[in-house]
Amino acid sequence: MKILFIQEFGDTFGGVQKLITELALAIAATGEHDVTMMVHRQDDEQYADLLRKNGVSLINLGMNGRFSLLKAWRYITVARRGNYDIIHTNHTIPQLIGAFIKPICRKNTHWVTTEHSVFGMRRNHKWFRRIDRRAYRAYDSVVSVSNTVQQSLLEWLREEPGPRFRVVYNGIDTQRLLSARPAIRHEMGFKEGDFVVLTIGRLCPEKDFSTFIRAMSLLPEQYKGVIVGDGDCRELLQREAKEQHLEGRILFTGARHDIGSLLKMANLYVSTSTSEGFGLTVIEAAVCGIPVIASNIPAFRELLPEERLFTVGNAQQLKHLITTCGNAPLTGTDYASIFSLQAMTNHYLDIYNALIRREKRQE
Repeated sequence: MKILFIQEFGDTFGGVQKLITELALAIAATGEHDVTMMVHRQDDEQYADLLRKNGVSLINLGMNGRFSLLKAWRYITVARRGNYDIIHTNHTIPQLIGAFIKPICRKNTHWVTTEHSVFGMRRNHKWFRRIDRRAYRAYDSVVSVSNTVQQSLLEWLREEPGPRFRVVYNGIDTQRLLSARPAIRHEMGFKEGDFVVLTIGRLCPEKDFSTFIRAMSLLPEQYKGVIVGDGDCRELLQREAKEQHLEGRILFTGARHDIGSLLKMANLYVSTSTSEGFGLTVIEAAVCGIPVIASNIPAFRELLPEERLFTVGNAQQLKHLITTCGNAPLTGTDYASIFSLQAMTNHYLDIYNALIRREKRQE
């Protein structure tokens, strides 16, 4: 099977980029498929080397992320020459261009797209619904990363559930997480008796790290916080931590690649997001065996029991849960099996193969 993945940017830092890259690598690792990644722009040589060394071809268009006729023409050229069985798009611009050019591309190529989020700028404009309805109808299969995302998408499109719409939970490399060694606490400035509360994500309003900071200010001195990630809100959040007199108690690490090591070093993981398509870091923490607490939003209600959820923005509730759930890992769900990278890869390959088998039956 020849498979082309299309996404906007070539790197492994964003959640979608990381997910699709790992999916492409996992499929290539089977040795049974020809896998190519096409990106609008790619400036990270490490990313290119990662793909190349693991059998994934890279097509770098060297263009910005905006919709353009030139980009559409480049898509058409790649799609026709590549003779692909499956073309799988991600992100808004690839989704729209893919739907636009599909009718003039190879007829026996099957088009798949994945919806990763419950929100998007285009959903703020009702007139965009008509464009999205036509775009998503062009795809042979529309995959959502959670039931929450699928329900949101169907409501936006005013569509009924059907065989074209599938849910495939995001997968993580559980073997890599489980084999990670805990980060050394004293090297990060923590004492042996400190209770370390970890949170991860882009430093943006949707992640609501302000609630995390306010909750930490309500806790005793031995509770220490670690905020992993970077973004436009970093200076604002650092200033807020200082105003709450949390210097030395909250560490801003910036972007890190050793997430497994950091999770295993922590006593507790917290997510304060106001909106998520899927709680990837929540699952990573659960797989690592540390207690998890999260905001009470639909995506997290799919993943966690009610007693682990707090009202969005409620620092007092979060503080209470930190002190009461801090020593109790999640039990009763085999997170490592359900949300493994292998399970996700198998689900996508099943979708691809079903599309190809359906075409053969119709011939």
